[in-house]
Amino acid sequence: MGIVTQNVVVSQTDIRHTLDALARQIAHHYGPRIKDVQYTIVLEGARRFGHDLLKRLPDQPQINYCTATSYQGTLSTGTVKIEGIDTKQIKHKNLLIVDDIYDTGRTLTALKNYLTDHGASDVKMAVLLEKQRPHEIPLHIDFIGRQVQNLFLIGYGLDHNGQYRDLNDITVLPD
Repeated sequence: MGIVTQNVVVSQTDIRHTLDALARQIAHHYGPRIKDVQYTIVLEGARRFGHDLLKRLPDQPQINYCTATSYQGTLSTGTVKIEGIDTKQIKHKNLLIVDDIYDTGRTLTALKNYLTDHGASDVKMAVLLEKQRPHEIPLHIDFIGRQVQNLFLIGYGLDHNGQYRDLNDITVLPD
């Protein structure tokens, strides 16, 4: 695993600072309404990020989990599969999608449309990372932790075929 940690893109320390800044932005945006927001954490990639972020927010948040997958290996399949959302729980609610990375835009667009189509009043998005690249589907992301180069990244929840999620730093997938 030594090779994996040699190409650190975002260190543990930088992740902590990014989480602190994101939590301040979210708390400021919602103000006292923050207690009414439901957080939809996209599994598996955003589980760690989502939990670490929510620990920094005031009040005990309502958390929903879902899966929204489009990747096989290092490539997007072009189709997003969404599972795990109880649509009765989101009607007329303010939701904040918490995801690890804004890459192509397909997953976040599909998820936002799904939540809106099933009755959510307001859907905002928070991502830890945004890849600096032309997104296939441009979106307005409400809360962005940091921008990163267009590299295949692993660690801190980001994976390659289910591996490397447990790394504490975000690194480049080794060749």
